[in-house]
Amino acid sequence: MGRGFPIPSPDTASVLPDPAKRMPGGVAIAMPGTDLAAMHEQMDELRALALKHAKPDWQPAFPRLAVYVDDACTGPHQSMYEPMVCFVLQGCKRVTIGDTSIEYDRATYLLATVDVPASGQIINASPDKPYISIAMRLEPSTIAALLPSKLTKRLT
Repeated sequence: MGRGFPIPSPDTASVLPDPAKRMPGGVAIAMPGTDLAAMHEQMDELRALALKHAKPDWQPAFPRLAVYVDDACTGPHQSMYEPMVCFVLQGCKRVTIGDTSIEYDRATYLLATVDVPASGQIINASPDKPYISIAMRLEPSTIAALLPSKLTKRLT
């Protein structure tokens, strides 16, 4: 009789990439056939658009959409992160939740699905290359609509 080895189910977190672990040099590897020049051009256009709509004191540029720009690194800033998705267009930010810190930049993103107390710190920014990010606040009803109905019933 042969030995049985446990086979992880496809929905286990162990088969997913860990966003806290970075590639050497912090850069993702492009897939074959990827048009990097077009991607860089689109990112340049998105950064220019974000800078055009950035507001002082990080006020929302549009309903549920904020553009953040800072030309210097910052110290840790405590706040309550609302449900949101945040994309860094330039620079890098460290977010600490409890004892866990993650750094995210243009190769990654931050997704918060519930209110969570966190500390955020811009760790890569300068006058020549300011930190630029966009954050879209998510409505709890929209998040709930995306959940499977069985899970939604258990939560209510």
